Amino acid sequence: MRHPAMLREIFGSKNGLCGTGLTLLDNLSGFLTGRQAGRGPLFVSWDISDRCNAQCLMCDRWRKQTSDDISMEKRLLILEKLAGSGVKILSICGGEPFLMEGFGDFLKEAKKLGLRVNVTTNGSLILRNPELIKYLDILTVSIDSHIAHEHDRVRGFPGLFARISRSIDAVRRQAVRPRIYARRLVTKANIGRIADYIDHWRGKVDRIVFQPVHESPQIGFRVPEEFLTNDGKGKDLEAGFRRALKKNRLSDPYNKGIFDFLFSPEEIKKRFNCYSGFFSLEIDNRGVLWNCGEHKLALGDLTNKPILEIINDARLPMLRLRGSRACLCYHNCALINIYLSKTVNLLNLHNA
Repeated sequence: MRHPAMLREIFGSKNGLCGTGLTLLDNLSGFLTGRQAGRGPLFVSWDISDRCNAQCLMCDRWRKQTSDDISMEKRLLILEKLAGSGVKILSICGGEPFLMEGFGDFLKEAKKLGLRVNVTTNGSLILRNPELIKYLDILTVSIDSHIAHEHDRVRGFPGLFARISRSIDAVRRQAVRPRIYARRLVTKANIGRIADYIDHWRGKVDRIVFQPVHESPQIGFRVPEEFLTNDGKGKDLEAGFRRALKKNRLSDPYNKGIFDFLFSPEEIKKRFNCYSGFFSLEIDNRGVLWNCGEHKLALGDLTNKPILEIINDARLPMLRLRGSRACLCYHNCALINIYLSKTVNLLNLHNA
């Protein structure tokens, strides 16, 4: 899964703006004018493999794991292409990334190339690979509850919560370590208990991030019926959710929009448009580049083409999608969408 907080971390870091400025300006220029890209996107998310050792209720990937993963040689070649094009932020997802053979060599090369690296994991294999932590800037652990048996049931992995807790403690004890994010999947059923979740994990991790649940048939995510029901009243739930965010200084535009996404999704479409493909792109386990995590537009195969050639060949179809809401999602690009929509509407550039 993806998260918007990493972008804030990069820009909040000492050298973040300096290191990303040229890429960001190029992305913005391409979006506004439609000109050919001179640099890659600021942010790339890479589903490095479909392999997974969990059986999550909301994910079908574990049922149909394939052997389509590309070789390590091709993965390293793609890393070079990303860094060489000006990509600054790489978020590695799965499946479960720590199952990947040669993962340490892959991470080492990513850092050698100057990429800032996040890994999103289910947390089951961190303690078996402690030497890999030093190559990460951010470690995002998917944790869906503050109650052990609830989390383990959602993830289909008995004992996983205990492993996660031990792993986080071990990582925190290291002299040099990544920032640790706890990332909760937010559903209609659990949104009323966000305050309890925050109280449990605050102080144990460096940041708490949220991802609202939604179906994505193209990449194998579905929403179980139990996630779509709740016993509370909408207004009461909303007030409690917003109060918990404000109390814990988590009340940013992305988080505040989660309630509307779950309960009034059409309001999200009215509030902001989608500008994926200009500032962020997605790579699947076969090395195919996509405009977004929803896999709406396949751009090209990174194993046999330079990234800038792929982006520029697909410039026209991406421009046609610019500002549209062909789907309803809430991925890492949502923050960019929120702020860009305000700017574009202000400048009356939406239909340019």
